[in-house]
Amino acid sequence: MNFGLTLAYVLVASFLLLLILLIVLLGGIILAIFKKRIEESYNYLRNLIYGAFGGLIVIVFINIQNEPTYPTFSFWSTRILSTTLLVLIFVLIGFLYLYFLRKMYEWVKNGNKIIPSEEKKRLLIDHFCYEANEIIKTWKKLIKRSSNKKYINENRSIKISDESRAAFLLHIRNLYEFFNKDRRNPDSALVIDYFPNWQKDKNKEINKQIIHVHKFLSHLTYSRVDPNIENSINDRKLFEYIIKLIERFVNDIEKEKRYKEFITKKFKKLKRNIYKI
Repeated sequence: MNFGLTLAYVLVASFLLLLILLIVLLGGIILAIFKKRIEESYNYLRNLIYGAFGGLIVIVFINIQNEPTYPTFSFWSTRILSTTLLVLIFVLIGFLYLYFLRKMYEWVKNGNKIIPSEEKKRLLIDHFCYEANEIIKTWKKLIKRSSNKKYINENRSIKISDESRAAFLLHIRNLYEFFNKDRRNPDSALVIDYFPNWQKDKNKEINKQIIHVHKFLSHLTYSRVDPNIENSINDRKLFEYIIKLIERFVNDIEKEKRYKEFITKKFKKLKRNIYKI
């Protein structure tokens, strides 16, 4: 039995396994960079795998082309190590190239964003107060019409025929994006326009329910007519989540001296309504 040849095969198999693990590891990092852009992630990973294995095969064949004898363990040990290094360099260069392109894309996109003036921010406060006051008003209507107090605490599906509840959910969705959305549309008003270091309070459960509002109220989607898609929402959890953020924002505006002129009549009305809840 040729132990040298057996060890060579084991070495080759180990190398291929490590290569696969490396691709999976970098694949996870790539997915994290792209996040929602799954198609781009898939295309890059596919090309990375083709290139890595293609490069491995080509290098091995080039190395054994002029060998007078059958490859031995010493042959494979030196070739595999050099090939591993070359493939690793190829993968890392590809990853760095992808990362560079991603950063350049974000830099160009953010470079074109509109920086709101202080006057625009002041005028927007009344619109913020309108959204917040509507949430409080429609919430009170939902509680008032509910004879069974457990009804308001349970998860319920979205029905477009329920106008009061639809309005309640849409106003919550608007302020959820104000507090949590990242800068993508330069025209979107965000809390970071007022407080750049605002700590977002992203809640996975709440985010899932907001996605339901997107699909079943804000946009005309096929999810509305798919009986297999669950769209239950807990009104109380949404209200308690958003009202805490509203109160926090109102208090922060009051504390900030440069926003003294932002405290309008509607702003004061909102503050009174918060305390009445």
